[in-house]
Amino acid sequence: MQVGTTPAVDGVITVHAAGELDMETVDLLDHGLRAALAVPGVTMVVADLAATSFCDSSGLNMLDRFYADATAEGVAFWLDPIHPAVRRVLEIAGMAQSLTRPSRSAG
Repeated sequence: MQVGTTPAVDGVITVHAAGELDMETVDLLDHGLRAALAVPGVTMVVADLAATSFCDSSGLNMLDRFYADATAEGVAFWLDPIHPAVRRVLEIAGMAQSLTRPSRSAG
C-alpha cells in the first residue's frame, strides 16, 4: 500500500491510499490518518480510497477506530472517493452510511 497526503486547504486534509488494506498494510494508512489528525487547525480528514481495491476486517476495524477518535476530537472523517469493491465491504459491514458523505442531492 502507498499512502500520501494532500496538504490542508481550509482545514481539510486528504489522505490518499493505493493498494490493498489488510493486516499487513493497515498500519500505513492508520499512521497517515493520525498524522493528518494531528495537524493544527484540521477540521476534516478525508481518506481517498479510489485506488484501494481491497479491505479486510483489520482495515474496517482501523477505519472504525479512527472515525471514533476523530469524532471525539471534533474532526469530521469521510471516505471519498471509494473503490467499488471497498464500498461494497463497507455496505455489508453496515459502515458505509457513517463513513461516507451524504449525497449532495439528498434532502
